[in-house]
Amino acid sequence: SILKCETPGRFPHPEDCGSYVHCIPEGGNGQLTTREKHCFGFPYSPDERRCVSHDQQPGCTTMGLRDIIPVPALQFLCEEGKTLAGCYNCKTAYECINGIPYIDVCADSEACTDNINFGGGACLPYDFVIEFKTCECEKTGLMADSYNETFYIYCEVTNDHTTMDLYQCDNGKLFSSTSLTCEEPQPPVVPDIPPCDGSTDTRVNPNDCSYSYTCLPDNSTRVSQCGPNEYFDQDSDSCESACSFVTTTLPNAKKCQHVGYNPDPTDCTKYYVCLTQYAEPYKHETCPLGYFDPSERICVTGPLPDDCTPFDYSQCPGYDKLMC
Repeated sequence: SILKCETPGRFPHPEDCGSYVHCIPEGGNGQLTTREKHCFGFPYSPDERRCVSHDQQPGCTTMGLRDIIPVPALQFLCEEGKTLAGCYNCKTAYECINGIPYIDVCADSEACTDNINFGGGACLPYDFVIEFKTCECEKTGLMADSYNETFYIYCEVTNDHTTMDLYQCDNGKLFSSTSLTCEEPQPPVVPDIPPCDGSTDTRVNPNDCSYSYTCLPDNSTRVSQCGPNEYFDQDSDSCESACSFVTTTLPNAKKCQHVGYNPDPTDCTKYYVCLTQYAEPYKHETCPLGYFDPSERICVTGPLPDDCTPFDYSQCPGYDKLMC
């Protein structure tokens, strides 16, 4: 077969730029099996590990767009500032292309994972997904959906297999893991806002990283909140999956985005030398002078940028309890 796997993850199809391959562990013996998936007639981006528009991959000529069923109720998933791929719930993955959500409903034996190895949103075999501690049925009974608190799961666990059935609360109610029932939502408690110190910019709130606050010239603040399981990313000025900030989930993917020189996201004076994309860095170096410029991918002289040592998301409340 032309499809070969060395590590779990999502990878480009060797013969079709509009498709990709999932490499998935099978049977607990370390062997990997392959699954071919298509991009709805759009190109696949190896850098982002997801389907993108033709404008983003102009060199890829694909077949005509596949027929899809519009889902107007889920259009909010692709609003500006939202993540571009993820899990709507434990049984539904999505990708945003040109502002439109493309939905993948998981099969009976699958569940959704937002693991960044698989592009941030993918339906994969349930036995593999639970390794990330999401959508995990530990015993027979009801459990909360890992990605959407308006849904809940009924798990049936036997010695032979595990089944998972998805249900949704009525009338905007939220599922409570304490009472195991759907309850009326409680008004959100806005966390304390740190002082602005004279600056006028948008920052993540360290008291709850799902919130951001913007300091205005009149010394007032404007507060925004991300969606469930999201943190505000100060670098991109948008909401991103909280799991994308867990460096232990996929350390080498964050380090080796490209072959060659890559910035160290934790220290602008350092950089990684990578011989292979998404692999173990060959070296971790420090600039002799100045800092590493990620746009030029070289060390430059001059004063260090203000964000040289970025916000430490590992200090976010609840970070150690993320199910990634």
